[in-house]
Amino acid sequence: MLLLALCALSVSGFTLPVRPLVSIVGRSSRSVRSCDVDIESLDPRSPQYREAVMAKAAAIKAARLERAAELELSSEEIAALTEASKSLDACWQGDMAELPKALKSPFGNPEDFFGMLRSPKTDPAPEVWDCVRQKWPVLATRSDDDLVAVLQPIKDVYVDRRSLK
Repeated sequence: MLLLALCALSVSGFTLPVRPLVSIVGRSSRSVRSCDVDIESLDPRSPQYREAVMAKAAAIKAARLERAAELELSSEEIAALTEASKSLDACWQGDMAELPKALKSPFGNPEDFFGMLRSPKTDPAPEVWDCVRQKWPVLATRSDDDLVAVLQPIKDVYVDRRSLK
């Protein structure tokens, strides 16, 4: 059984080490030995790789939740970010010829706020935050890092897209 823990996690900048610390635990809890494993060197089809990726994602999530708890946001800012994360409106309201690639769906249409902000595997692109700040001006003073951190507990509450129509 492998238990993974990340070493040297910097909460302020959300930087993660290139190599996580992997603890190999035997049948008894006393037989623990540590070794440094490079995630990129693991076979992507192996269980060790999947566990390392999941541990990295869990560490990022924990750091964001901790950062979100430290930030002081007004109730209007939290309500605006929650509303943005549930909005089915298109992110891009400008000319389609100027639509940034980060906001394009595979079919060439602009993505909606719900899909861009609530994606479980990817973070919103900086262009998304520009559109959020344009539509919800109360969030204009917040940095991208602050918004990503505060978005984490909002994303943790499951919302089905079908319930928003």
